[in-house]
Amino acid sequence: MRAYEARLGLKRKAIASQKAAEDEYVLWQQRINSLSERALDADLLDERSRAMLNLTEKNELVIPYGKNDRLY
Repeated sequence: MRAYEARLGLKRKAIASQKAAEDEYVLWQQRINSLSERALDADLLDERSRAMLNLTEKNELVIPYGKNDRLY
């Protein structure tokens, strides 16, 4: 009887692990799909990357924000 209960416990853990793996798989699929060319906006990507790298173009106007007023 104890062996049966132990196997049921292992089965529950295996099912929970499988569910967690499937949820993570779905999350990664969503991330991968968002990287397709159809989903990316080139201007937005350029703007965001330059903001993160603290880079500007010659003709851009820079408006400084306070430390607690972050845009991202």
